[in-house]
Amino acid sequence: MTMLKSLAVLTVFIATPAYAQDEIPAFVTAKELSDICQTDRPWCAGYISGVADGATSYAAHVKVPLPYCVPLGVPSEQITDIVIAYLSSHPAERHKDAAAQVLNALFEAFPCTKR
Repeated sequence: MTMLKSLAVLTVFIATPAYAQDEIPAFVTAKELSDICQTDRPWCAGYISGVADGATSYAAHVKVPLPYCVPLGVPSEQITDIVIAYLSSHPAERHKDAAAQVLNALFEAFPCTKR
């Protein structure tokens, strides 16, 4: 049952339906976030932290593990750098929702090796 819940959360975080990405405008696109991160680092870091905190709260509320595993002690500046690098290296995703791309960056950078 826990595996089923984990897959459900992973689906919500990572595999957002194409319809949702094409038809529902994002509050902030990945391109907008990337552009802002070049000029306003504090806003950028706050946005990324907010997405990560929101995902953590949601996962705790529905009692499922996050689809990524950030090691203890990783500073927020490193998380911000990872997301900025991800946005830069995935230009085909720039039209999509920024929050989803933040989660994709964390999933790619910090895969869970075991549960």
